[in-house]
Amino acid sequence: RAPTVCLSRGRRVKIALLSYSTKPRGGVVHTLALAETLAGAGEDVTVWSLGRGGDTEFFRTVDPAVRLRIVPFPNGPATETVGERVLRSIDALGTAFTPDDYDVVHAQDCISANAVGNCVRTVHHIDHFTTPELAACHERAITTPHAHICVSHAVADELAQGWGIKAEVIPNGVAYARFATTPETQRRRWKDQLGRYVLTVGGIEPRKGSLDLLEAHAHLRAQDPDLSLVIAGGETLFDYRE
Repeated sequence: RAPTVCLSRGRRVKIALLSYSTKPRGGVVHTLALAETLAGAGEDVTVWSLGRGGDTEFFRTVDPAVRLRIVPFPNGPATETVGERVLRSIDALGTAFTPDDYDVVHAQDCISANAVGNCVRTVHHIDHFTTPELAACHERAITTPHAHICVSHAVADELAQGWGIKAEVIPNGVAYARFATTPETQRRRWKDQLGRYVLTVGGIEPRKGSLDLLEAHAHLRAQDPDLSLVIAGGETLFDYRE
């Protein structure tokens, strides 16, 4: 958990990777890919996450070399606000987590970073919250970790300019072999089902420019009525239906 960890030669590093959901959000996908890669390199890796709404497993099968710890997180009352849900998430994950079991603790998001405190943090993006609880959580998730990783130079520059933090940049990668070997029948199935389409991968929310994309597609449809818009993903912690 600290940069002064000293391991005996030949001992596997015990690593905890934490995320906030089992759904196919970017940070969750990133967590699982990183966990499987580290386990494949011979390290002892455990992924911790919250099982929202009764979830007991991740959205996809995970390499059995990776240990999984999914903390039950039942739905709250209908009156629960986003801020209250976030604070309850932090409390549930932090209460269950066992930091003394690991040499390295790596948080992928604001919730898990708040739950564990001193850790390595991957900052995928910077949010701008107006709700006091969320703004405070976001600030702690940036200032408390002892080391920072960013997936782009743009975000690393934001950390440097806003907080004076120097982050290591490790860009996202693509599992080329997985996509290069997709069977032709599978590719054709999507084409037959959807026709010609524009594909966007990710959440539906303001920072993704979702409304801009919908408006742009509306203009395209006026010229090309057969062109569909396909959104892969959409799961988000917040409610952006409006």
